[in-house]
Amino acid sequence: MTQPQTLKLRRISSSPAANDRLAVLEATGNNSAASEQTFARLAAVAETVTSGNEAGALVFETRAGGTVAERFRIASTGTATLSGPLVLPGDPSADQHAATKRYVDGQFTERRLATQILSGTTTLTHANHNARMLIANTGTSLSLSWNNSGDGFSCVVVNRTGADLPLSLSGFTVNTAPTNADGFAKIRAGGVASLLVYSPDGGTTKICHLTGAGAP
Repeated sequence: MTQPQTLKLRRISSSPAANDRLAVLEATGNNSAASEQTFARLAAVAETVTSGNEAGALVFETRAGGTVAERFRIASTGTATLSGPLVLPGDPSADQHAATKRYVDGQFTERRLATQILSGTTTLTHANHNARMLIANTGTSLSLSWNNSGDGFSCVVVNRTGADLPLSLSGFTVNTAPTNADGFAKIRAGGVASLLVYSPDGGTTKICHLTGAGAP
């Protein structure tokens, strides 16, 4: 009475062979024409029957387009093979699929830097400008608030306005100008500079750091 109840399905064969189906659990039902159809199957497969080296797998099959076919297999090694895409449930509003490591790595080495064209008064925000190259054409003015960006915001600004481009700050520890090792407060005309927003102490000190082509 200390052991669990066990249901054993045994295939007795005098000539067992690799890939023999040992047991099949089949779900059937009628279609709209009152004809019985198999809609899904779960099968146990003997991958290897060599004595001392036996191996088995579980195979899941479903019907699609009038045909029952293998969709998912758990091999004896533990490897799971899915015949279709794996849709991740993190964002139900979009079709997100599981990605290989090669694909994920490629996003960092192959993805182009998104660009945005500016020509007027622009308030930089994390949602619209983070990790982007901003092309500042004539008429552009820039402002940046800690509340709109926050720790970890960064962007690249290409200054094509024809003059040194200032940056209006709010919510930072030093609001008058970005932090710069050379004391630069503007982006030089015709230059390219990066804006980095961070807090070195977890939120007490809030810094906007300007690197690259700066001007006094």
